[in-house]
Amino acid sequence: MQMDDRWGDTGTWVGEELRREAFFFTSGDERLYGSLYAAAGRTPRDGVAICNSWGFEGNQSDRTMHRLALAHARAGGAALLFHYPGFGDSPGNLAEASMETLVEAAVDATAEGSRRLPGTSWAPAGLMFGASIAALAARRGTADRLLLVQPALRPSHYFARLERSARRVAVRIPARTGNAYGYPLPRRILTAAPAIDVAVAEALARFGGKGAVVRYAEPARSELIPERFEDVVLSGRWRFGAHQSPELAEAAASWLRESTAEPVE
Repeated sequence: MQMDDRWGDTGTWVGEELRREAFFFTSGDERLYGSLYAAAGRTPRDGVAICNSWGFEGNQSDRTMHRLALAHARAGGAALLFHYPGFGDSPGNLAEASMETLVEAAVDATAEGSRRLPGTSWAPAGLMFGASIAALAARRGTADRLLLVQPALRPSHYFARLERSARRVAVRIPARTGNAYGYPLPRRILTAAPAIDVAVAEALARFGGKGAVVRYAEPARSELIPERFEDVVLSGRWRFGAHQSPELAEAAASWLRESTAEPVE
């Protein structure tokens, strides 16, 4: 797909020691929406490509993601948010997404961050279902850090819960078959979910860099997370579909800041 990039410069803003860019980048056969936060006037010491959750929950977590990205940029780093094919401002068919296309989007987002900010070290991070995508993306690349925020690391369980929750709501508000809260359930991911669960577990077990999980005390830490991963625990309980979690974003930004090596001047 070709898109008109003549107005690309209008998507850039610099001020208050911050650089913001909105743009499209290529991933597979699609052009995906990207949003970059970075410290201005110097090379950011590190960058993080943040993988969102799915559908309704991904939409609800938008503020949390932007809060995390902004906090990391203000601390001297960079963060890239992106929309999966068919979600948000990215063209494509969300219903036909496979785990491979989502992981490819994360890998390509990381590469786009490297292209736009040469000299910055990039790594993936993921919220909820996005943590599974980030784990698989880390295995595909050379990342030395991996941040999992309130992770859902068994896609088969995640989508089963999502479907059950949507059915309960549908008792009051009718919904289309194969749909959850107005977003499609990904047929190709559901079909391959058991194999994807195994792949995520293997990716986490083999990750050799510095990792962390940032989460609420309930539910408990997943046994799939290696013991060597730092556990940043906040009091309280995570609620499915929560749309504002400032303390979660702040704790994640704090770990990113503290886990980074000396800044690049």
